[in-house]
Amino acid sequence: MNLTYAWAEGRRATKDSWISSSIGKSGISVNVSMAQGARIRVEIYLGHPEQEKNTEWYKLLIGNKGDIDSVFINEQVSWEPLDDAKSSRVAVYCPYQKELVETDTEARNKLFTWISNNMKIMREVAKKYFK
Repeated sequence: MNLTYAWAEGRRATKDSWISSSIGKSGISVNVSMAQGARIRVEIYLGHPEQEKNTEWYKLLIGNKGDIDSVFINEQVSWEPLDDAKSSRVAVYCPYQKELVETDTEARNKLFTWISNNMKIMREVAKKYFK
C-alpha cells in the first residue's frame, strides 16, 4: 500500500521520540511524538528558553480555546501548561498498537492519515496565532 505523508517526507529515523516541524517562529513547533500509554500525540509545543514567552503564548491560545477546540472534529483537545517543564502544549492524542503499525498495514495507514490530518490543523492553528 505504501502511501506517502508530507510530515514524514525526507525524514530519517532518529533516536528521538518525536518529529518536529517549524512554523517559522522561534520557540514554537508543531510535533508528532510518542506519548505514554501507547498513544501518538500531535501538538503545538511552546518551548521558548524564556518561560515568560511560553506563558504569554499559552494564555493567547487558551484565550481562543473555543475556536481552537472547534476545528478539531472528533478530537478531544488536551490543554497542557506543563508548569514543571517550563513549557506548554496543546495536543490531540490517538491510541495505537505498536505491533499493528510496525509494517505497512491498514492500521498503520489509518494512524499516519490521522497524524497527517491533525498536523495540518495544528500548523494552521499555530500560524494563525503566531504570525
